[in-house]
Amino acid sequence: MNGHRIMAIDDENIVGKMIKASFEQDGYLVETFLNPKPAMARLKEETFDVVITDMTMPGMTGKE
Repeated sequence: MNGHRIMAIDDENIVGKMIKASFEQDGYLVETFLNPKPAMARLKEETFDVVITDMTMPGMTGKE
């Protein structure tokens, strides 16, 4: 396990599952979120090496 942490935010559950499966097989720790608001709260609690986000989601864009 390499221990690098990845956050994936996408409002489509299947996309988050695919990202999680792909990176976890290479030893990354992956947390997925369907909604960007809980993801933002989690970022205040934990540090991630990379954030992968959908650019168009209900309520908030990936840029925000």
